Amino acid sequence: MKHSEKDRFDAPVRLSFNGSTRDIHSLEEFERTLAPKTLVTTQLFARLSSLSEEKLFALTLSTRRASDRLQAGLKRAVDQGTDAKSLLIELGPSFFTDDHAWRELFTQLVALPPSRNELKLLALTKYHRYLGARLEALNAVACNRIQSKICN
Repeated sequence: MKHSEKDRFDAPVRLSFNGSTRDIHSLEEFERTLAPKTLVTTQLFARLSSLSEEKLFALTLSTRRASDRLQAGLKRAVDQGTDAKSLLIELGPSFFTDDHAWRELFTQLVALPPSRNELKLLALTKYHRYLGARLEALNAVACNRIQSKICN
């Protein structure tokens, strides 16, 4: 897709997505690429539905904590105007899920120079959105279980 000259990066950023390499030419293109990664797939929803109540509760709690931690880190990075690399290093690769290959993406982004801070912040914001969608799915599974217990 063509972009206006003012929106294009000086040089494309090469990233790997699920095993295929892609050149990203603008922040807008990167945002479009990340959009599907913010959704909970039917496969993930099915996996969540099959969890025991204890595991469902633990995953809900850990997802909420991760979301809160990321939100605080993003706020700090934006308020201080620092490179998001320090936040990515602080969080570490294991903070990110393998769902939608988020961990793989953030491993690549941490290696980018400070001039690509906007890509890191955008990806962190999209991951925060994904965590919100994941929390909604976890809550839906829990509500469905409660309703079926009441109705039976």
